[in-house]
Amino acid sequence: MITELALKYPMWGHRKIAWLAEHEHGLLVAEATCLRILREAGLVLPIDYARERHDLAGARREAFLDPPTRRNRVWQMDFFELETAGGGTWRSGDVVDYWVKLVLAGPVITTQTHRDAIASVLAAIEQAETLLGRPLLQDLTDPLTGELTPIYLVSDNGPCFKAAAFTRFIASRQEVTHIRTRKKSPQTNGVIERYHGAIKIEQLCANSRPTAPR
Repeated sequence: MITELALKYPMWGHRKIAWLAEHEHGLLVAEATCLRILREAGLVLPIDYARERHDLAGARREAFLDPPTRRNRVWQMDFFELETAGGGTWRSGDVVDYWVKLVLAGPVITTQTHRDAIASVLAAIEQAETLLGRPLLQDLTDPLTGELTPIYLVSDNGPCFKAAAFTRFIASRQEVTHIRTRKKSPQTNGVIERYHGAIKIEQLCANSRPTAPR
């Protein structure tokens, strides 16, 4: 059952698989046992956490050591959640240009998976090319040297951004390099956090307005 669940939910770790086995299938299994089963089945990818943290820290320093002075140098990305009056929940996968302060993409969806994250990045690239009137790669390439400077795409550490499928997608795109913020450091993604804060304030104001007397 553990291996079947892992194959069904490939982006889930052993803790979530163990939780699902207990709460939906009645199989009580320790997290350590679940991890051992997945490792023996070859369903756990080895991760060098120290190397990953080192690489992410280096990328963050490079992205923000000198503040961007033009468009398409740093994009910030995050999902925003709003509840409707009927009790439903909608999410928006927003991508904002750090320097221009322009929202390039914000598809409204009901889920928050790696597929949604990929769709938001593709929508942002398409919108950028529409505004430029040419391929984004041309805007990122120095006309004299031919050197390509990819965009730093900054996100938090949500599961959709850490998924292997999202990593493979980023690796296939020359336009962007993905970096994640430090844990519990939302200020690293400050522009898009401020944008989402403004939306929340507008929603609160709209909901608190008194109704006009009849």
